[in-house]
Amino acid sequence: MPETFKLRGDNGRQLVRSQLFNIDNGAAATIDEALLCHSRRVTLLSAYVLYSGATTGTVAAATVGLGVAVGGVTVAAATALENAKAIGSKTALTLLITQLPANTPLIVRHTGIAATAAGEYRLVVEYEVNND
Repeated sequence: MPETFKLRGDNGRQLVRSQLFNIDNGAAATIDEALLCHSRRVTLLSAYVLYSGATTGTVAAATVGLGVAVGGVTVAAATALENAKAIGSKTALTLLITQLPANTPLIVRHTGIAATAAGEYRLVVEYEVNND
């Protein structure tokens, strides 16, 4: 379940983070999760993978992307996870768009691998709610 956090002193900046994804959940097996659907326009500031468990083995075939529909990658293209990442390491996603209209869902898609590999992560998105 996504969790949202308001950052102190950052004028409305907020974070939302996804569920904990297990990287080796099955070859091409996908998991979609709605992260956000705000009643106001949202400006996306950054998105990144935050590794919660160190990655071992080859995990680069696993990907994560962001879209406004299930399986979509209109917000951030599918980004490969990285091998040999320590707990607390990040992998940035490149945002293709930064504005979400009111009542538009933001959906993360995790695509796993079948190889025996270790690692878990959450997708974190930093955003601001617009007051217009």
